[in-house]
Amino acid sequence: MNKVFILDYSLITHIGNNGKEILASLECFDQTIYTSKDSIRTFPITSFNYKDFVQRLPEKRYLNRGALFSVASALSVWKRLNQEYIHLGNGSIIVGAGPNFGNFPIANSDNSKKAWILQYLPNTAASVIAKRTGICGESISLGTACSASLQALGTSFDRIKYNMSAYVLCSCGDSRLTGNGLDAYNSIGALKLTRSQYQPYHQEDFGFIPGEGGSSMIIANEEIAKKYNKTKIELIAHSSTMDCFSLTSPNPEGKGLTQAIINALRQADLSSCQIDLVLAHATGTEANDLAEKKVLKNIFGDYKPIVMTMKSIIGHLSAASGLTELCLLLSCLDKGFIPKSNFSQSSIDDFNILKKNMKLSKEKKSFTILVNSMGFGGQNSVVIIRYHLNEN
Repeated sequence: MNKVFILDYSLITHIGNNGKEILASLECFDQTIYTSKDSIRTFPITSFNYKDFVQRLPEKRYLNRGALFSVASALSVWKRLNQEYIHLGNGSIIVGAGPNFGNFPIANSDNSKKAWILQYLPNTAASVIAKRTGICGESISLGTACSASLQALGTSFDRIKYNMSAYVLCSCGDSRLTGNGLDAYNSIGALKLTRSQYQPYHQEDFGFIPGEGGSSMIIANEEIAKKYNKTKIELIAHSSTMDCFSLTSPNPEGKGLTQAIINALRQADLSSCQIDLVLAHATGTEANDLAEKKVLKNIFGDYKPIVMTMKSIIGHLSAASGLTELCLLLSCLDKGFIPKSNFSQSSIDDFNILKKNMKLSKEKKSFTILVNSMGFGGQNSVVIIRYHLNEN
């Protein structure tokens, strides 16, 4: 079995697209940065221009906004790496894809596009990425709701670990800030409509604020990682499970998520007290928060790793949430700190919550991170990462 490493990553968020921009945004972050549509709060990306990532993209007309985030971030990270070594191996593309909640064009109208059906197919982003990069191995597009991007990362890990691919370009993107997307979430009471701060794990004020964005990673086996001198971020475990309970809510006892975490810890040969940080799903919805908090308390007991969320900063990116939040965390770690989290005050007694940014200790050799995502249909995904502090 192969060791697996993250060589590089790229992200697109409303607080920035690189470590420098993100650090500046976090230092002066104000959660009132949002637009309002019919009292619905959102975290939109107002300054996105795909030409900042790729100069020419004739396929743009066939990409919905979420798919465009995916393609732009993928081509950006691909261009940044010298592909001399990568082309020697067998590569794959794995995408966590969200739905298109836009309006269908009127057939035969003057503004209708030929082949507009491509905007509604889940594999269009992956197809454009393949065309532009020349990666001609297997392509997988996962539509497993809000766990899609983290499951895409986990599936990438599995393929490399078991020698089915030498490297994977893993990507995601999602945007549901259209009227249809917001109405869909609002109809099931998932959105936060009050004017108070977005604080997951709040015991009374539930709901999430939707955002948009995307991210991509290039993941490779140890041989390629060493050629690039990129062995700092190691993927060490993945597990995905189903709740078999509800189409919209997790099992109240968190049985599926619990099993996914146990499986991942066992695969990594770790005990729960060896996890330094948990990047939680933490949507802010009542069903998610109550189940997830119960799981984390049961798994970790009296031991309290740092528990954090990125959703109170960038909003809930749905299918793109897990991978993009991980990229955002890695951007901060690369700058030498763990960002604070905006959890509710009641969570501080239950978990180790950072109320201010924490500098990474130079004495610590590595930092072990557990990331979990949960999605409609009872989807659960967990990955474990070892961030080596003293490497390249």
